Amino acid sequence: MNTSKTKTIVLYAVFCTTLFDVAMANCRVLADCDNGQATWKDLSRGATGRPGKRGMKGPVGQKGEQGLGVNITELRSLLRNRTKGPKLYYYASTLTWQTSKSFCQRYDRNLCTSNQLCIRRNGTVELIDDVLSGDHWVAVLDSHNEWVEIGDFHGNPCFLHSQRWGKPNWGITTEVHSYKGHVYCCNRVAAVQSEAPDVRYQFIGKAATYSSSVAHCVSQGRRLCYSWEACKSNNPVLGSVKGDKWIAVQDRHNEWLQIGNSLGRTCKIHGGLPGSPSWGLREDGSSIKWVGYVYCCKNTDEDQG
Repeated sequence: MNTSKTKTIVLYAVFCTTLFDVAMANCRVLADCDNGQATWKDLSRGATGRPGKRGMKGPVGQKGEQGLGVNITELRSLLRNRTKGPKLYYYASTLTWQTSKSFCQRYDRNLCTSNQLCIRRNGTVELIDDVLSGDHWVAVLDSHNEWVEIGDFHGNPCFLHSQRWGKPNWGITTEVHSYKGHVYCCNRVAAVQSEAPDVRYQFIGKAATYSSSVAHCVSQGRRLCYSWEACKSNNPVLGSVKGDKWIAVQDRHNEWLQIGNSLGRTCKIHGGLPGSPSWGLREDGSSIKWVGYVYCCKNTDEDQG
């Protein structure tokens, strides 16, 4: 009599519903089929599959790092290979100002200052890299919870959040926002050298007055520059601006200095021409095209004493 032998059949079938599941190694595995009795097993991220014919391991998820949705090994290699100039990275939409600062310090760098990201070209202030499409803000080292626009949503980039709306509440919380998540890191030595320049040049809007210029500098722990600090050898220390442009200066109340190249008046004070301007003291919130910039200087011992 012929004796039939029962055969044990071992089959493997892997079903992953999406590419995301494949990448994360979250799959269902059909295994241990004994006499047609199938058993489904889940392989979560990091779990080891049943050995193959040559003892090879099954799907293994890549070990992540808490707080970073990136391949940390590749990121470290990237940061080591790109050491010069401001570099832009994406972290997460839960980013805060402090997390941005810690992210850069972790790789022996600092947050960039606004002066490092926004430079003067042809009489205007421009972002050192390509402008991003949409509304995007990055933390800067100028002061705690300070952010600068690097997108085109508001027209031109390179203005501080505090200049228009004050320091943002979202900058110190982990709430998810689409307009945060990027980080600019700069070389640590360069960042320290330019963290507190003698003269800081910023745009505060065409509704600027003498009092709002004073207040802007005070809010940063600085003061208006004197005319002799803002100009050296009849040239603005940060370069002249095209056209007719005035900045408030510390020389006396409602005094203004020409930093534009119009009519040969560069580095002339307004009080030495027709006198102190009435528009410097206006209170109606109106905008005028020849104001908007401010020079803020570091306080000296004399200023503070």
